[in-house]
Amino acid sequence: MSYDTFQIDVSIVNETDLKISFQHFKHPFRKHLAESAMTEFDLNNLSISDLQELAKRVDKEIEKRQSQNKKIVLDQIKGLAESIGMTVEQVIGMANKSDKKRSAARPAMYVNPDNPTQTWSGRGRRPHWAKDALAQGKALKTVGSP
Repeated sequence: MSYDTFQIDVSIVNETDLKISFQHFKHPFRKHLAESAMTEFDLNNLSISDLQELAKRVDKEIEKRQSQNKKIVLDQIKGLAESIGMTVEQVIGMANKSDKKRSAARPAMYVNPDNPTQTWSGRGRRPHWAKDALAQGKALKTVGSP
């Protein structure tokens, strides 16, 4: 097992240019570098416009690297799917099919004689109006019966 470590160096070349360098290290059996070789600089000396420019450049670099990482992961997923003789779409389709689908609502079987808008399919918990009607000795009225 190896761990990846990334180092980003940002330095000011002149008033309008920044130098950003990126290094990638693979460390077998080590999670972190003992010492960071990253150069530090004082952000207090930068103007607001310089800080905004720095933020834009950093955001662009982050987006670029995230895009690169997505491509690497997608290639790995494709490789895994191919290793079992399938496409990514087939594997994703299998995952979607395994999701439990909800069954369609059952048609009403019983209707509340006092309020015809209240119905019950006869499945699941008995509604209060049905319990009350049965407790009073009334028969439940089925849908469509007079």
